[in-house]
Amino acid sequence: MIKKLLFPLLTVLIIIISTFLILEIFFKAQNYFIIKKGGNLKNYMITPRIYNQDYGWELKKNFEYTYLTADSDIIKKKTNNLGLASEFNLDILNDKFKILVIGDSFTESLGVNTPNSWPNQLQKKLKENLYNNVEIYNGAIAGYNLDQYYFRIKDLFQKIKPDMIIIGFATATDFYDVGKFNKYFVYGDNIGRNYFEVINGELNINTNLNSIENFATKYQLIENFKKTNPQDKEIELLQSIKELLHTSSVYERIKKSTLIVKIAMSLRNNERSLWPSTEIGIAKENTPLEKKKINLIKKIFEKISYEFGAKTDLFLIHIPYKVEVDKKFWSKTFGKHPEKFDQSGWIAQVKNWASKESHKGVGKKGFVGVV
Repeated sequence: MIKKLLFPLLTVLIIIISTFLILEIFFKAQNYFIIKKGGNLKNYMITPRIYNQDYGWELKKNFEYTYLTADSDIIKKKTNNLGLASEFNLDILNDKFKILVIGDSFTESLGVNTPNSWPNQLQKKLKENLYNNVEIYNGAIAGYNLDQYYFRIKDLFQKIKPDMIIIGFATATDFYDVGKFNKYFVYGDNIGRNYFEVINGELNINTNLNSIENFATKYQLIENFKKTNPQDKEIELLQSIKELLHTSSVYERIKKSTLIVKIAMSLRNNERSLWPSTEIGIAKENTPLEKKKINLIKKIFEKISYEFGAKTDLFLIHIPYKVEVDKKFWSKTFGKHPEKFDQSGWIAQVKNWASKESHKGVGKKGFVGVV
């Protein structure tokens, strides 16, 4: 019986592997010809980042570059004279009403040309409606977490002295990527910078990695992680799977599909997952580690409110992910487990964290608006 089943199973496995390899070769070739057809693309796949000792990285000034998305779209990006993700060069003038925008890739707007980012669109709308006295300073940078939002605000506040600060808080990343709970960071894993941690209920800034551009190689990180967590091989395995998958053109095209999300849901783990942050944001019951991250987020919001709420108007924009706004996608994935997940539960939580009421006694003004 086993011998009879072995041949068809091997046949199916060979077909799946062959199909995957054929598609991988096809997409790689497609990308090659798209790039070649595009001609001499300016600074193709050249990083716009430079090291910043306090918060990890910032953007080069007056830099134009291009890259290819997972959907084979050529994206053209640029930074301005201040090293901000903007098509507009800016002078820091006191007679202007200055709005500082902070966030991660959703606000820097990876995946679209710089003129199409929402902060640039907002600047255009203001100019079209003759609000020429208002300037948008997009201080968002891909890969940033809430720790870096604070240090970025602190840095740019001194330089720009904004009249308003808008923070884009993304469900897809900001719940998961906060602090440093292992030997590495979630994004920019071995790039040294300041970060927050809660010690005895109090928020503290850890400066041990400040000014260390590369505090460990990938190999050292993995080896150290094995030594400190020898009992949890599942976390190690999931991390290895994630790194391997992100080298695949096929996976990049299907990673947002219902199939991949369903697989990610079944692999959910306390510390590593294939779909981590979205789960933290919509889970009705969070794991112990997730609760620590949520507590850290609340305390960082309080610090931002305390330090900047009395000096300028603070606004928080909740940037939802696909599962929060796409009912069809939700019903086919997380929506199948209503006992575990709530599609809109964390919108209220995010609003509550930044409300004036939750920050009474913390900051004089708190966040004056939450969207």
